[in-house]
Amino acid sequence: RKARLRAFPPSCGFFGGSPAAGMPNIEVISAADAFGKLALDSGPQGPQPPKVVWVSPLDVNFSQNVIYPKFTDGRSVDDAVGCIKVVAGEDSDKDGELTLEAPFPTVEAVHWAPKLRDGEGRPIEDKQGAQRRGTEGLFTVDNRRLYVLQRAAVARWPRRCRVAIHVVVDRAEVLRHLKKFRTRTNGLSISITEWNGVGRDNAKDFSVLRVWDWRSAVAGAGDPSSGSASGAAAAAADSGSCGCWEDLDN
Repeated sequence: RKARLRAFPPSCGFFGGSPAAGMPNIEVISAADAFGKLALDSGPQGPQPPKVVWVSPLDVNFSQNVIYPKFTDGRSVDDAVGCIKVVAGEDSDKDGELTLEAPFPTVEAVHWAPKLRDGEGRPIEDKQGAQRRGTEGLFTVDNRRLYVLQRAAVARWPRRCRVAIHVVVDRAEVLRHLKKFRTRTNGLSISITEWNGVGRDNAKDFSVLRVWDWRSAVAGAGDPSSGSASGAAAAAADSGSCGCWEDLDN
């Protein structure tokens, strides 16, 4: 896939890709388990193309627990936030919806109900020993891109923003993505951390740089109708953090 670069300056040519090689983050899911819970397109026609839907990035969840603060081409996720453009709705009334466009490929997502996990990443079981699952919804497989889009949407709070999302419906593709799920918060938050070479679960060793949860970010902004709410939300979006786990626990 090619990134759309003509609408952005050269510094905004981001190509957010998959995590770097050697950074394990795998959840093994059987085909029977996955296909028994999803109504997916199939048939003799071959692979099914993704469906394009327009949603708020705040309505899409994360599939991972931790992300690296740079894309695979070395560019910063922080720099990418400033490259998000409003391409429609800016001239409408203050309650109108804004359409956002990003300088990287369209975010992909799947409909899923992920396993619930404890603080160590272990699946949580019910009294019968069955694995418990969270709320079903849209979960991205492009976590860094979603992080950037959510920050851009929060920066424009309380205006509602929308972006195009590719919802994967092909069975083989969905199964490939499900193997990467590792969220411990049902996709509500994501930790941003440098990789120190011991694996991406180093979050439990307090090496997390920041934690992002858009709900906490806008809650700290106060009443959406107040004049200061948009400024406080924009500040949270600029920092890209609602604190760290040490702060949230106190």
